[in-house]
Amino acid sequence: MGKKTKMILSLGAIISLPIILMSVIAYAFDLSDAKWFGWISMLVFVLSIVFVQRYYRNNFYGGYISYSKLLGGTMLMVLIALSISTVFSTFIQGFIVALISSAFIKKNTDAFAEAMKGVENE
Repeated sequence: MGKKTKMILSLGAIISLPIILMSVIAYAFDLSDAKWFGWISMLVFVLSIVFVQRYYRNNFYGGYISYSKLLGGTMLMVLIALSISTVFSTFIQGFIVALISSAFIKKNTDAFAEAMKGVENE
């Protein structure tokens, strides 16, 4: 794997971190419908892309890069970031939410079974 590929992969992973953080905050505090939080999330996403683009330009191309090279590299980084955040979101929604839901369902069925034992004894 070349130096450029490693840099694009690592910078794509760095872009995914704020996306994952904002989605966890939105899920934890139930802010998915808040318009102001959507604007803040978009601002954080854009700022992370600008930071990564500047880092990519300065450290890989020596401070000067053509528009097409920057656009291509950024698109690959964003594709990697969205892939990582999609896997994370699928894991969160598929595994952790199902685990929590099954714990609540099991707890409720145990309480129901206890209540039914009292009814059967009468």
